[in-house]
Order: sequence, then C-alpha cells, then structure tokens
Amino acid sequence: MIGIDIEEVKRFVMPRAHSFIIKSFTKNEIAYAYARTIPAMHLAGFFCAKEAYCKSIGRGFAFQKIEIVHKSSGEPYLRINGRLVKFVVSISHTKTTAAAIVLKK
Repeated sequence: MIGIDIEEVKRFVMPRAHSFIIKSFTKNEIAYAYARTIPAMHLAGFFCAKEAYCKSIGRGFAFQKIEIVHKSSGEPYLRINGRLVKFVVSISHTKTTAAAIVLKK
C-alpha cells in the first residue's frame, strides 16, 4: 500500500487558532510547526502525510487521529490513535510546495 500527496504551502498560512488548523492537526503538530520560521511549510507537509496515509489505506480517516511525530534524527513517522503504525513516511517541502509519500512496511 502506497499513498502520495502534494499541496501548496500558501493554503496553510493562517493563525494557529484557525478552525481548520485545530480540526486538521494535533496539539503537538501545531506546536512543532509554529515553533519554526515558516509554520505553513510544516503544516502543509503534515497534511500531505495524512492525506497520503488515507490514500494508502484506501479510505478516509479523522485527521486528529493521525499524528506526524519525529525521531530525534528528524525522521517523521506516523501514530494513529496514539499508536505507532508500520508505515514509512517521507515529507519534503519548499517555501511554496509540500509533498509526502507513505508506504506500508
């Protein structure tokens, strides 16, 4: 199973209290993104990874239940409902575009 997604970063330029941000991202993801210079870049990457995961399993999923977390090395991985899942995640972004691919191990 594999999923991929690409998004424009400008779509994610909004305050951290915006309802879209609150509905789409976990508190940890929001804190991570807004601690960076360009939060929208990271939010777009997280969104892509969540979309890619849904595509890889062939169905929708509540985005609040999907969380992108990082190892100390910076490598992203997925937690679903707080549990580690056996998927490989790769996220890439520029100032204008973000993309992610998710592959089941």
